[in-house]
Amino acid sequence: MKIVHVIDYFSPMLGYQEAGLAKAQTRQGHSVYVVTGNKFCNNFYSANKELLGGREMKEGLYVENEIRVWRLPVVFELPISHNPVIKGLEKKILELRPDIVFVHEIVNINALRLAFLRRRMPKTKFVFDDHMTYDVTRGSWTKLLYAVFKIFFSKHIAKSADALVAVTNQTKDFMVRMYGLHESDIFVIPLGCDANAFKRDEAAGTQVRNDCGFSERDVVFIYAGKIIPKKGVHLLVDAFIRLSHKHARAKLLLIGGGDPNYLQSLKSVISSNSMGNSIAILKPVANKILYRFFSAGNVGVWPEGCSIAALEAMSCGLPVILSDKSGALERISHQNGFRYIDGDVNDLENKMRLMMDEAVRNRMGSNARRYVELLDWSLISDRTLSAIGT
Repeated sequence: MKIVHVIDYFSPMLGYQEAGLAKAQTRQGHSVYVVTGNKFCNNFYSANKELLGGREMKEGLYVENEIRVWRLPVVFELPISHNPVIKGLEKKILELRPDIVFVHEIVNINALRLAFLRRRMPKTKFVFDDHMTYDVTRGSWTKLLYAVFKIFFSKHIAKSADALVAVTNQTKDFMVRMYGLHESDIFVIPLGCDANAFKRDEAAGTQVRNDCGFSERDVVFIYAGKIIPKKGVHLLVDAFIRLSHKHARAKLLLIGGGDPNYLQSLKSVISSNSMGNSIAILKPVANKILYRFFSAGNVGVWPEGCSIAALEAMSCGLPVILSDKSGALERISHQNGFRYIDGDVNDLENKMRLMMDEAVRNRMGSNARRYVELLDWSLISDRTLSAIGT
């Protein structure tokens, strides 16, 4: 089948659902394209400049991480939602004549354009998916935006969709309450992981440990993602400092880029607490080599939000610690991790302390790997295609 994924911004070097799904479907023998804008999302770009290069690319057809990508001109980016208005989007979709169109993210201008285009493509199946959870809803303007969408536009998405997909149970609830979509119309299909690519590599992990000055006997907690305030990395640093006073073998590895001022504040805290030999901060790395760094860790910690990197860490045999407001607690429903009380540094330290027990880590790590094997992108692709009867 010919499958087209449409997304506002696309950065396959960084991973994410749209890249994993498109690559898996390509490997399954489908003819797959991603249609997107010729700019990278400003928030992601600012944290990953060294990996991505310039923010804007020339328009045209590219092959990026095995995926064929049509990059179309971004006319402008909306001032409130920051969604890009992509020139020639409808024309390109009609030109490609796909059997299936996956529209990633529901509340944006390009999704609405495709909902109206659906009328001109009666033989094409349209799937609209969403990732929103309550923990990322912020500001009164967002509530106004959702209210306007619910009143004026939600019905157009519902009418045009052959399937509506939520990536978590909380996302489904959000789509019902905030968008006004019908619960019975929504499939919950979780995010996945390339379980073959993300496997523990002891040799690579040892090299990373050596580069960071960590020994094989150390218990390494690891975080990978944007290092910005809303990700709560300061909570992790504070909890780790408390833990390290009781457990000298505990180490912390942070991987990512972000707000320079925030990064500097974290480094100041680390320095003032004489943690320079116990905490390492590395620049962001490409998704395809991230497994090497997870292989250096013993436990993954994401103090805020529900990053897909947590699944990739689990695929490398790491148990994880997530916030009880992460929006994706089903990820630790198989005795493969702990949840901590959101924002409670004492509770986060307690959960990290429990992970100092090797038997606990080994048991939970094995469960984590088995859990993720059921979420390989090829299986997620099959579930998604089944949702639309193909």
